[in-house]
Amino acid sequence: MQSYCLEITDDKDGFLHILKDRISAGNYAERFDCNWFFYDNTSRVVFCFNDSSLYKKFVRILADTLLEIIESAMLIKTVNLNCFYFTEKEKKRIASDAKNIFNGEQQPNSSIDIRKKRKEYIYNRLHEYMGKNDKLILDGFIRFRLKEIIDQIEDSVEKAADDFIIEKEYNEFIKLLRYFVEIQEPKIDEVHVILDSNSNYVLLDSDMKAINNDLLKDLAKEISNNEISGDDLLISSLITIAPNKITIHSDKKNGNKEVLNTIKNVFYGKVDIDDNEGNNYLCSLTEKKK
Repeated sequence: MQSYCLEITDDKDGFLHILKDRISAGNYAERFDCNWFFYDNTSRVVFCFNDSSLYKKFVRILADTLLEIIESAMLIKTVNLNCFYFTEKEKKRIASDAKNIFNGEQQPNSSIDIRKKRKEYIYNRLHEYMGKNDKLILDGFIRFRLKEIIDQIEDSVEKAADDFIIEKEYNEFIKLLRYFVEIQEPKIDEVHVILDSNSNYVLLDSDMKAINNDLLKDLAKEISNNEISGDDLLISSLITIAPNKITIHSDKKNGNKEVLNTIKNVFYGKVDIDDNEGNNYLCSLTEKKK
């Protein structure tokens, strides 16, 4: 009969509780011959196996439990340690985003494969270590034998925090632009934006005539000297005009989603999207100029 000892210090994450539930759920408690010992801040479990298949099953259950702890409790610990300057609400959002990044849920159809590979990685590391040792100190095993996965947790938290900061700054910027629009008197009530797949655009009034505004000419000259993109020029032009209604005629398939979303956010409730017409309008305008 083979025996094995699992030891964990200060089990605040509830690892042994989860492990015990998994063992009980599979009706393995008696077959593993488990003996649980609890001290002041150290817990120890001795398992005995009378055949190799039970040992492999135990290692599999142990690997599943480890992954669950790593992607939940340890991820939250990392957020609390590295993102202490955020509010509790913000840390919960970062932890949720980091878990999605860690599990590859931002990439369609990849999360199942990623978790499966991680389980197999942990299982192999456990099997390798336990084949040479009869005692596993869990804290040290995670720190040194699963360092690759812990590094992935830290990278996921860092990316989630960076993405959150970028999103927060973007939302504050949108609020500022929206304020500029709200305090201005509309120079033209309705504007049509003809936008093609290459982010070329034309501004037309309600009669579908090109807008030739002195302010826009000055703005274009100033921006061209600063090498600002056409998207920025479009948004700046619309803010300068501050219309009550904007209709964007764009190619749905190839349109710049980022600039469209920015316009919709700045001019909230004032924007309509007319798909698949941007290229047609620009082509017709080009023909007229010929």
